[in-house]
Amino acid sequence: MSAPQQSLVQPGAQEQIAVAGGRARALLETAEALTIDGPEKREFAANFRSQVKALQKSLEENRIALVNPLNDHVKRINDAFHEVGAPLDRALTIIDDKVKADRREQERIAQEAARKAEEVKQRLEHDAVMKAAQEAKAAGNFTPKEIVAYAESARAEVQVPAPALASPPKTIRAESGATLSVKKVWTFAIEDLGKVPVEYLALDTAKVRCAIRDGVREIPGLRIYQDDQVAGR
Repeated sequence: MSAPQQSLVQPGAQEQIAVAGGRARALLETAEALTIDGPEKREFAANFRSQVKALQKSLEENRIALVNPLNDHVKRINDAFHEVGAPLDRALTIIDDKVKADRREQERIAQEAARKAEEVKQRLEHDAVMKAAQEAKAAGNFTPKEIVAYAESARAEVQVPAPALASPPKTIRAESGATLSVKKVWTFAIEDLGKVPVEYLALDTAKVRCAIRDGVREIPGLRIYQDDQVAGR
């Protein structure tokens, strides 16, 4: 059998909530049964709605009175831990930026080495082709087409060793057991918001409602219309 749950509010407040809950359920039953079909029923609806709003207001005031001290306490705890943890967040950002910068530098060095190796390969191939062509011409028994074929065959014989530079490891493992890895991920940056397709944009409904309150009645793509809104006191 599980242990009974501890009440989250003081006994006096708990009793008030229980009483208010009973009243709320009774008001709901009345609202569901009510039919508005004449002057007396309309007056009753006005009075009844005022009672519902009054109970709502009372409940909200009591809720705020109970939770505000708790919220204030939670805020103070969160603020204290945030103040202590902020340097750690900054430290992580700094080290991550430095790790990424180091990885980009390693990639740049590897790309530069590969570029230089390709330049050497092309130069050696060119020299080999030219030398072979000269040899074929000097032999004097090759047709122009055979000279070209012989020269091109020399290109395939060129052997250029790959740059002795290993790619940076995907994961770094420390003796302590800590690991560090860098991977490529797809993300985005806004360059021209006007060119972004509409399906990737979100409507600012708060701005729209503010514009309507200010008198705007036409917004392309929207239908602005009047609706019924019940009010009372």
